[in-house]
Amino acid sequence: MPEDTLVYCTHEYTLSNLRFAQAVEPSNLDIAERLAKVTQLREAAKMTLPSTLALEKLTNPFLRTGETSVKQKADERNGLDNRGPSTVPLLIRKF
Repeated sequence: MPEDTLVYCTHEYTLSNLRFAQAVEPSNLDIAERLAKVTQLREAAKMTLPSTLALEKLTNPFLRTGETSVKQKADERNGLDNRGPSTVPLLIRKF
C-alpha cells in the first residue's frame, strides 16, 4: 500500500498507543515527536485521526517488529534471546 494511505481507527486511542510505543522504543525520536503533538491535540479536545501508513511505520511497534530496538525490548521484557519478527508482536503485547 502507498505510504500516504490513510489509516482510520474506530476509537481515539492514539495517545495511549503512543505511550505504549514509547515504552517499547524509548529512544525513537519519531515516537517522542508524535507523542508531543498528539498530547497537545488531545488537550485541546481535537482528534488525532486519520494517520498515514508512513507515520504508523515510524511510530507503531506492531509495524516495526523487524527493527532491532523493538526485538531487543521484547527480549528484555520476556527473558528471551532475540526472536524473529513473527514472534515479536506476541512478546510486546505482554507490556
